[in-house]
Amino acid sequence: MSGVLVTGATGFLGSAVVRRLNERGVRPRVLELRDSDPVLLGQLDVEVADGDLEDPLSLTAACAGIDTVLHADFEVRMGGGPRTVAEMRRVNVLGSERLLGAAAAAGVQTAVVISSALAVGVNNRAEPLDESADPAAHVLDLPYAVLRREAERASLALARPGFAVMAVCPSFTLGPEDPVGAPANKLLSAVIAGRMRAAVPVGFGCLDVRDFADGMLLAAERGQSGRRYLLSGENVTSGGFLEQAAAIAGVPAPRFQLPPALLHAAVAVVGLASRLRRREPPVTRDVLQIIGRYAWYDTARARAELGWSPRPLARTLEDTVAWLRATGGPRRTGREARS
Repeated sequence: MSGVLVTGATGFLGSAVVRRLNERGVRPRVLELRDSDPVLLGQLDVEVADGDLEDPLSLTAACAGIDTVLHADFEVRMGGGPRTVAEMRRVNVLGSERLLGAAAAAGVQTAVVISSALAVGVNNRAEPLDESADPAAHVLDLPYAVLRREAERASLALARPGFAVMAVCPSFTLGPEDPVGAPANKLLSAVIAGRMRAAVPVGFGCLDVRDFADGMLLAAERGQSGRRYLLSGENVTSGGFLEQAAAIAGVPAPRFQLPPALLHAAVAVVGLASRLRRREPPVTRDVLQIIGRYAWYDTARARAELGWSPRPLARTLEDTVAWLRATGGPRRTGREARS
């Protein structure tokens, strides 16, 4: 990779990708909004291109002289009403199509887009899914997951001879050097502070953000065009994750598991309060589809085709807990990545 464009470089995943490129001696171009965090950008060795996924001229300029696009600019919302869903579609689906269209027209050779493991689905049984999972049997109808799946399909459909497009699908991602406050790191912060009193009945795969960055670069170098690659580490239950995190942090582990009925009631109360305030709810009943299910994944394809291998969860937890305690965590929160 000689000329690299990264979108969403001020997000959790995008900033990890840029740091890994910098470690390789690569100074990427980044497509960032004018109001992006100047402090974070100043900590990265990048060439900044102002622009927007809705501005064709800025996309054309950003792709000039580039051979590889690493697309990490996306909106993450687990709840919300019609306005939130429309915003996610505008950024995640239409924005990806515009960027990749501009990249192909500019002669870019390779593009890797970030999808989500939730786009592959979740299992009713305690068994991992791979990239070929039947969407009808394992679909998660959460709007965020539906739109990430739609964006992935639209992006891969743009692949053609001379323009390779791959998708990487990360699971629940955590790790140090988090500029925005990723959900997994917020969960760890709550454990450290003793605010996490109970576990939710769900299983999920865990991924170190540094391993994610490695996987994205490996996909650009070795991936097969039109392919999706699951990136995930250890598959755990919520209770097992919290117990391991608490042991590493040296704090008591939550012993209580929230019953599904209580979770449904809590979401209903949040929804009612939001309606009374005439606001979109921060969480909706769609999220409850994952209760009692397993977001567990088999990463044999990434290991075999990319030569990718994640580190043990214990090491990730040790590094992340140490970083959270040393820094207090990110100073700002918000969208996962938005250029």
